Amino acid sequence: MATALSQRDLCNQQTLADLFGVSRGTIRNAIEDVRPLLEQDPCVPTLAQRRFTTATDVLASVTGDSETPC
Repeated sequence: MATALSQRDLCNQQTLADLFGVSRGTIRNAIEDVRPLLEQDPCVPTLAQRRFTTATDVLASVTGDSETPC
């Protein structure tokens, strides 16, 4: 999930780390490990319409009726 959010340029790695309750290094490692697998899929994630600066902002933007692209 962190890699997909990163590919969409939703927020920076520190915000992702805060969101998932892990270190920035853990997020970086996850992205490096998972990105090659996601790149094998023909579905290219669209860039987020907004870039968030805090985990609180990301969570506040989530609604129950939103659809996930791809």
